Amino acid sequence: MCEYPEFYDETYPVARKERRCCECHGVIKIGERYVRCVGKWDGEISRYDQHKACRDFAAEVNSKYGYGECFIAFGEVNGEIRNAESFAGPDAALSLQAEWNAIRAAGRGETQHGGEA
Repeated sequence: MCEYPEFYDETYPVARKERRCCECHGVIKIGERYVRCVGKWDGEISRYDQHKACRDFAAEVNSKYGYGECFIAFGEVNGEIRNAESFAGPDAALSLQAEWNAIRAAGRGETQHGGEA
């Protein structure tokens, strides 16, 4: 079921303090550009911080495997990867898991100097 927020804003700031990615649970380091998502669902304002690579991967999974207008819920990429065989088939599931593992192992984020502006 797709739940639309009352409002939603997505920005790409540079971290001035360490933060925690809601997808991989890794540290977003000072100086890294990250994705900050703020919205209001069920009357509650929520904020989610993500490494840009984690957000990009979630968007890729979303577009390839038919979530359509309903984006993967924040913090649910790991769960979707665990369930990938049911929606993507065994070969695609292994490929998704390998790609996700590589993103997490690479440290994910981008620095202000070496990443996207």
